[in-house]
Amino acid sequence: MAELTHGLIRTGHAVRSLAASETPQRLHELAAGFGYWAARYQRLPGRLSGRQTGHSPSEALQSLGRVHGPDFAACRSIAQRVKDLDAQPEFATAVDLTDTAGDLSWFISELTETCAGIYLANPRGLVALVHTVTAPRALRLLAPYLTDADARLAAQYAWQACAAIYAWYATTPPSTAGLAPPTEALEALIDRAVAAGGAHTIKFTEACLREYARHPNPVYLMAARDVAERVGGV
Repeated sequence: MAELTHGLIRTGHAVRSLAASETPQRLHELAAGFGYWAARYQRLPGRLSGRQTGHSPSEALQSLGRVHGPDFAACRSIAQRVKDLDAQPEFATAVDLTDTAGDLSWFISELTETCAGIYLANPRGLVALVHTVTAPRALRLLAPYLTDADARLAAQYAWQACAAIYAWYATTPPSTAGLAPPTEALEALIDRAVAAGGAHTIKFTEACLREYARHPNPVYLMAARDVAERVGGV
């Protein structure tokens, strides 16, 4: 988890920048990303058993219980909230609910698509839910530089991290009911995020639009349009 996946996100974007051009500043950012990841390391309940179910992320979500109902108030730090899953023994099986043995790029797309729907369906805990898209997107940036086995292991734990955020913060399952795809151009969605000014809004919009480019499901555009309004300058 590393402080709500920010270790992964920071490292992934440092690697993306270094792939374009190696500079001392970008090398420093990579080192800082690794350091942050290590310093904030957080282990979630459950270990891979080697007996994964073979479910996709959207299918696995149907087997995953949510801790709270609609009256949940998302207070206290997000890292501490997720740590409270240690007291939820049923969550320990979550890491085994998916299987990354197939097409890894498809798995990441399925995870980000599902999590964009989770974000849209829920009225609170939005900053936490943003990371269920930005974290697996950051893993996509990092995966080409890992061995195949490590990339698949990382994807399994990325699912576990997203499942933890879903289990603690989501009060309803993913849904886009009643929402229409945006009619704005992609550039307009970018402008909305920049105008809102929030780091989470900007990085979520960037992740949604890049995932949409690979897998053009309108849920990404709906989420990108929404985040400028509901998360805004955070």
